[in-house]
Amino acid sequence: MPKRLFLLAAVALVISVIIASIVDFVSPESRVGQAFAHSDKALNHQDKDASKLKPNQRCSSMRGADCQRAGEANTAPEAELAASAEKITLRCKEGSTDQNCTPSTDQKVQLSTSATDADGDTLSYTFSTTGGTITGGTTEGKGSKVTWDLTDAQPGTYTATVEVDDTCGCIAFSSVKVEVARCPDCR
Repeated sequence: MPKRLFLLAAVALVISVIIASIVDFVSPESRVGQAFAHSDKALNHQDKDASKLKPNQRCSSMRGADCQRAGEANTAPEAELAASAEKITLRCKEGSTDQNCTPSTDQKVQLSTSATDADGDTLSYTFSTTGGTITGGTTEGKGSKVTWDLTDAQPGTYTATVEVDDTCGCIAFSSVKVEVARCPDCR
């Protein structure tokens, strides 16, 4: 019986070491020489104070060879995404009427990104959504101002996110939510 207990204890120890190794590998906070902001999306590989990063930024350690001031430390851009509407009101379902509701005349939302980069790097914009489609911009869906089309969206809350890349190793994120809802007094 003691052999079995010893064997079970040894197996448990091996499993706990494996789990700890996996957690250490996956956990960005454990990596030496890196600083982290307060979000899992915000990670800075530079050897600098994490308080200088915002939760919506991440950076690589050095600028790429094709970037201006190659080899120097890079600063993450700052970005703020704004939407022209926070809510889209849909008409009542066919066969229903409403008393005092005015449905939205358009189910398209204009998204505008305000972004700056302290290093003066060229910024590129990439949008993603949890519903609807992105159109417009300088190239389809890539400019700082785009249209978010929620025409076929069902009632619910949707998120649009912009990723602003300084093309030299640093990225900033910003998101907005838009609610799509039916008129509340449909009968």
